[in-house]
Amino acid sequence: MKRYASHYIFIATEGYLRQGVVEMDEGRIIRLFPLTEEIENTEWLSGAILICPETLEHTISGSEIFQEIRWYPLKLDNRRFEETDNLSAFHFSSFDLISMLPVSGTQRRRLR
Repeated sequence: MKRYASHYIFIATEGYLRQGVVEMDEGRIIRLFPLTEEIENTEWLSGAILICPETLEHTISGSEIFQEIRWYPLKLDNRRFEETDNLSAFHFSSFDLISMLPVSGTQRRRLR
């Protein structure tokens, strides 16, 4: 099991979580929760994490995917995901936290 924490975690079509953790097991997203304390086996990723349906994965090539995000802060304590949700998680480095968009030269990688 791996955990990734970041400044912002965006869930396409739902909103965002500030200072959150994505927990994954064998490449599948298990849950999402706020980062309230240091947790073992958690990798801090500067920038942002995007969680989106695998059907949108082919459109992730810059800022266009972020135009689909609803800019509402999510209020959650712990959200679990089912295997049937078919979600992918991506890390965007060099993310502009003011404009909330990737910047020129931003790299993305799929989290597993």
